[in-house]
Amino acid sequence: IPGFAVVVVKDNERVTTRLSGKKSLAIGTFGKHTYEYNDENFNNLKGRVIDNNEDNAARVTTSLDQKVIDAANIGVEWHRDYIYYGLTPSSDRGPFSYDFQEYLTSIRFNSGDGYSIISDETRDSKIIAGINQTGWTDGFYEFKVTSLVNSKVTGPVTERLFTARGSNLFSVSYNRTFLFRSCSCAFWCCTNFYAYTINTITPLTYELGKTVPLINWDLSTYAFTMSVKFEEVDGTVTEVFNESRTSSLATNFGIEGGTVKKIGFKLGISATSSITQGYTRTIISGSDQLGEDLVNFGDNVIVFTDSYVDEFGFASYTYYTREYSTGLVSFSIEPMSVQ
Repeated sequence: IPGFAVVVVKDNERVTTRLSGKKSLAIGTFGKHTYEYNDENFNNLKGRVIDNNEDNAARVTTSLDQKVIDAANIGVEWHRDYIYYGLTPSSDRGPFSYDFQEYLTSIRFNSGDGYSIISDETRDSKIIAGINQTGWTDGFYEFKVTSLVNSKVTGPVTERLFTARGSNLFSVSYNRTFLFRSCSCAFWCCTNFYAYTINTITPLTYELGKTVPLINWDLSTYAFTMSVKFEEVDGTVTEVFNESRTSSLATNFGIEGGTVKKIGFKLGISATSSITQGYTRTIISGSDQLGEDLVNFGDNVIVFTDSYVDEFGFASYTYYTREYSTGLVSFSIEPMSVQ
């Protein structure tokens, strides 16, 4: 680690001159070029706040939107039927509400081996273990999450980018070995020198809050199943792939009083329709592919609730929300209020 100023010139994965025109991404014009961020999550001037991490074995939270909690208690089989359409055991039809949207709420590597996978490039953040020093080299990992949901009217692919420090993703313990003691001028000026080596690398659950939005999951427009893919971004060169996917669409919708309403729970008693849709997917060359998993509209959001009553009779609740796994990473996707 140099003790003097160093200027590094490199490709920037977070800034582009390929302009989208979105004001929230704009940086400014310098010389002949105008720049913007590739994604709003790279704009650190917004002052966004990320929740502190907890080393949990699952997605655990004490704070959820009340409607999500009610959905688990109200008696409907599909939580999202109540969250998006207001369906209850006594009311089996209702219009779609844009008050909620699906968010990627957490991500966690399934083992410490994930560190070696995402730290394979020279520019990646790395663990420091040397003489009298431990920690991480400066910088962020960049991740891309791609959600694919076949749709009647919109493009099926949504791509979002977000960053994380190494310390957000892994907890590191070290072995310490005494090397020698160096003294100068007097006994009280002595310094002990130790060598540190990595002992264990333990994954942490990285809480993302409301920073990675996906879709408003309206079954009259979107398919029942969403494919979610992850990659850790290295480099700036993109490759484009043409693919197709077949999935089912719900047909239990009708117009009542001029409003489109979902009629009946789940996918209804009538047969679903099938849709095959082609799409293009961009992969950044050299990036680490972290796999994919499927998320279904009918998956329970809350899978378990734990309660505690204190000595004064006040109850507090801890909620365990569903996690999915690509094999390399586990993640949670949950509806959250947007207005």
